Amino acid sequence: MMKNGIILLVITIALMACETQKTGMLMAGSGWKKIVKTDKQGNILWHHLLEKGQECNEVTELENGNILYAHRSGAKVITPGHEVVWQYTAPEGTELQSASLTEDGNYLLGQCGCPAQIMEFTPEGEKIKEVIFDTGIQNPHSQFRRIRKTNQNTYIVPVLKTGEIHELNENGKILKTINVGKAPFSVVILENDNWLVSLGDAHRLIEINPLTNEILWEVKENDIAGVPLRFVAEAIRLDNGNTIICNWSGHAKGDQPTASVVEIKRNAQVVWKLKDNEHLGLISTISPDWGIQFKR
Repeated sequence: MMKNGIILLVITIALMACETQKTGMLMAGSGWKKIVKTDKQGNILWHHLLEKGQECNEVTELENGNILYAHRSGAKVITPGHEVVWQYTAPEGTELQSASLTEDGNYLLGQCGCPAQIMEFTPEGEKIKEVIFDTGIQNPHSQFRRIRKTNQNTYIVPVLKTGEIHELNENGKILKTINVGKAPFSVVILENDNWLVSLGDAHRLIEINPLTNEILWEVKENDIAGVPLRFVAEAIRLDNGNTIICNWSGHAKGDQPTASVVEIKRNAQVVWKLKDNEHLGLISTISPDWGIQFKR
């Protein structure tokens, strides 16, 4: 009887551990040599060490539990046990900062370089699309971080140096250009077709109508009580209307402590925030698995 009780206890603990792992959030960032999974309190549940010279500005947990991430010199898919099941190596002189999923489950990579490239791969590793374009910027690091594909099979490229967002067709032709100001890091295409734009060193997050360029919602540097915005990196819009912001502080000057991740309501009221400079590094990307729906 006691033996059965012990077995039951072990199973219960294992199930609780699985649930904890499932409901965590993957995070990484430029200047931080790890990808980690934490709970909302910042307790580290899992981590993956990056190789020397690598940095991660985009990480995604896949449905099967594997992890897709960009690491500047390429992209990888790894298992939770750190086994590499797929990888792409970027050519010398280029940077790969964007690796995400398309709506149909393919891997979407954005490679900075002269010329720049957008590529799509099937999960089996077959390259099915390549879009070559010129950003007009010689330094790959100043070109872009995050790209996205629209339902119209166009591509959204926020250009850091120029403060512009380009929409490209499948031939690399610019269909639209919107000037949004300083250092756009990422664009989220929302359900209402508006764009949620992270404006890096402008310390702003805006929602715009891409047809009219009208700003419909905005959070500025000091709008969130107790959480001054530094470099506004990835932002996620939850189905309940709340927004999660990765508040990267790699360009902060002096002693400017602030939360590195914050969830806010539409009125900028804080729902929760994460600040742990001792155990966590600079955070510019997040992939939560809380059983909730969101756009990123």
